[in-house]
Amino acid sequence: MAPLLPTASANTGETFLSLPAGFQYNVIGRAGSLMSNGMPTPTLHDGMAAFPYRGFPNSLALIRNHENSGFAGSGGAVTGTTPYDANAAGGTTTLIVDKQTRLVVNTFPSLSGTVRNCGGGPTPWNTWISCEETPVGTLGGLAKPHGYCFEVGRRLRGQPVALKQMGRFRHEAVAVDAASGNVYLTEDNTPAGFYRYIPNVRGQLALGGSLQMLAVTGRPNADLRTGQTLNASIPVEWVNIADPDPALADTDAAAVYLQGAALGGAKFTRLEGCFANAGTIDFTSTNGGNQDWDKFGVTPRSRSGTRNARSDL
Repeated sequence: MAPLLPTASANTGETFLSLPAGFQYNVIGRAGSLMSNGMPTPTLHDGMAAFPYRGFPNSLALIRNHENSGFAGSGGAVTGTTPYDANAAGGTTTLIVDKQTRLVVNTFPSLSGTVRNCGGGPTPWNTWISCEETPVGTLGGLAKPHGYCFEVGRRLRGQPVALKQMGRFRHEAVAVDAASGNVYLTEDNTPAGFYRYIPNVRGQLALGGSLQMLAVTGRPNADLRTGQTLNASIPVEWVNIADPDPALADTDAAAVYLQGAALGGAKFTRLEGCFANAGTIDFTSTNGGNQDWDKFGVTPRSRSGTRNARSDL
């Protein structure tokens, strides 16, 4: 095994890591360091994505989640000028990074007043969807309901808009099918559903749409949590979620899932990452016995990468 050597970051010259010879890293954001507006960088960095950016020459915009669950004003909170909920500490920050030097040239809060922004995903139209991983709301001391997705652009804009028709539950990640504009969503709960959101207008998620949950054809409430067989195609269909924004979610995180289950929706456990990949949607199950899945149709594969045959949706 190659020895680990103290290594300075390629962009700032600071030394934080020991790496094998030939490896390098860049430092683009440290919790507590001052942002361009003079506020400290929030804590609990999580899901993020990079996008083209024209505001500075030769730069990109990195939009980054902060999985803060506390209240506004607590240590590490995201502090913005137009919070969704003035009581909540989560959100996103945006870093403008020079692509040549890898130095940060600007950074600012881009979403604030949300809770436990864990995962999310990029869209084909270069925005970031940031997901709340808890539906806690006013009964938990917050000013508004939570458990939603929020769309974040590359530039700071006005009041955040909760995408309520995309469901109120323990969101983890999303992936957008570039061909249809449909959004696929994972749920980090036990049990959990796998969902798709069909927007009324492609690329305009806030204009409403329909939320559906995956079901296995001919197998109501199919239990896909463990014990799946590689190379066995599973035909699937979708059931409609009548109320994607139930008030009951404040006390029951499974309120959306139970609607789908009542119509035969399939059962997963702790769904996590979700990615668009060359015409498929890949997603993973944390507690599912090392399961990875492809959708188009539902295709379990092992962590070794062996992939099931796909069926059409």
